[in-house]
Amino acid sequence: MRAALVAGLALLAASASAAPPVVRASVAPDAATVGDRLTLTLSVARDADAVAVFPNVGESIGPFDVLSSVVAPVAPEGERATERRDYVIAAFRTGSLAVPPLPFLVISASGETLSVLTDSVVVAVASVLPDTAGAAGIEPRDIRPPVSLPREIWPFVVAAAAAVGAYVAYRYLRRRRLRRKAGPARPGREPAVAPEAAHVAAFERLAALERAGLPARGEFARFYDGLSDILRLYLGDRFGVRAIDMTTDEVAPAMERAGIADEDVAWTVRFLSHADLAKFAKLAPTVERANDDFAAAREFVERTRFRGEAAAPPDDEARPAEGEATAC
Repeated sequence: MRAALVAGLALLAASASAAPPVVRASVAPDAATVGDRLTLTLSVARDADAVAVFPNVGESIGPFDVLSSVVAPVAPEGERATERRDYVIAAFRTGSLAVPPLPFLVISASGETLSVLTDSVVVAVASVLPDTAGAAGIEPRDIRPPVSLPREIWPFVVAAAAAVGAYVAYRYLRRRRLRRKAGPARPGREPAVAPEAAHVAAFERLAALERAGLPARGEFARFYDGLSDILRLYLGDRFGVRAIDMTTDEVAPAMERAGIADEDVAWTVRFLSHADLAKFAKLAPTVERANDDFAAAREFVERTRFRGEAAAPPDDEARPAEGEATAC
């Protein structure tokens, strides 16, 4: 009985001697104009073994909008500790605006919960208009008379020349990149595979690209780069169109000269243009769109694999020469 009484008195003395938590709120600077960034600092000094719960600061505090926040490390001070958070705030109206009192919850080691409010903080927010703005200061002004512009055209000439130069440089670098990827071009170079086996090589390349799983990792530029190259190589192997050395604008005329159907030419140009956007313009399609484009490329190879077969020779070429024996 006496031991329990002594323990209770000790616990009571300890709780009575514990210093209460101290919370503070401050804004710097204390004067600003509309839209200026201000720093609201909230801090609490508590016992080292206590837990502090900061106010629930949402998107706004009274008349102020909260733009961002930073949590500072806990600063221990012997048997006490100080926590601090900084908020970047702004006001978009004028006057003496106040940050309202904000509630902290402090939970002691024994489980006792204490609610403490900060003081209200007032900030003077001024207008961006001059102090003289009044009846005469903000009235609409008369329209100024027309101003004669110089008739020099050289700035326009320089701008046009710069645009043309940029376009030519883009075409040159694009062509150089494609040629470097395909290797040195030689006149009359034979396709890498026979035309009748072009679809087999294309399907193997498509399978390797699918196993890489690039869309699932968000690597859309690499995915469309590989997919368009597979299609360009297939056009070269199957139809003799060296699309790997061409820009997208040059592919359509070459496909038409090779006798490829108009609908296949139109689809190829649309597909390569979309792939160029994903490779060079940093277009970020969805994984579903990438999978659809992959399936469309596979279907293009499937439907064109037997198109453009060599026609049978004319009758005069098939007829045996005079005096030549024929099989019976």
